[in-house]
Amino acid sequence: MDHFKRVTEEFGRQSDKFDIWAEKTDDQVADRFRMALAEAGQGSVLDVACGPGVVTAAIAPKAASVVAFDATEQMLEKARARCAKAGLRNVQFGCGDAENLPFEEAQFDGLITRLAVHHFANPQRAFDEMFRVLRPHGIAVIVDVVSSEDADESNLQNAIERLRDPSHVRMLPASELDACVTAAVSASFSTRPGTNTANSKNGWESSTTLIVPNLSEQFFERWQMPAAPREWASRSKTARSYSSIVGAY
Repeated sequence: MDHFKRVTEEFGRQSDKFDIWAEKTDDQVADRFRMALAEAGQGSVLDVACGPGVVTAAIAPKAASVVAFDATEQMLEKARARCAKAGLRNVQFGCGDAENLPFEEAQFDGLITRLAVHHFANPQRAFDEMFRVLRPHGIAVIVDVVSSEDADESNLQNAIERLRDPSHVRMLPASELDACVTAAVSASFSTRPGTNTANSKNGWESSTTLIVPNLSEQFFERWQMPAAPREWASRSKTARSYSSIVGAY
């Protein structure tokens, strides 16, 4: 099966449970993303792989406009409902592939993506696209689970995740995630001096924020992620035979 189709089918199946789970993952989601986006959060913002719109709804009140973009129509329906309930009228919705974004170059002041990179068939292509549509001096906030820096441990972690979730491709080690973002920044912004980027990476137990002002200095901050493996298994309706393996890991 085509991977993009697998993702849309899997998240269509998970949409109801994911809608509830996604909001529980981080009770400080609004403050975290608003702080990371800084002034860019007051402009036009793109939420890549927005899912049920938890982050979209959190940042939209302070933004001039937000585009919530996802591969799955069922997730976008949840996002529309969440934004409508909050009375948000500055949000537009789009369906498509994060590796082929249907937006103009340098269209957005800010860009966010949360817990989606490990589902991308080609993460580098997705990052290249994200930074292509980000304006000079824009800010990107990228949050995802990461695997171990040890190759054997990383392979095991990803094997377990694929048992739990067929749409899973690969959790990158933090160093590889950094390298992908750096490559995308270098390719997109080599002729745009003074650009700021922010990259956040979540592990199963914690997450890390990397901020690279002017592509030189680095600052790391821990973001705790309270979701336990058993919750992940339950949210994805993992087969019972595999749930005990995931829970024991």
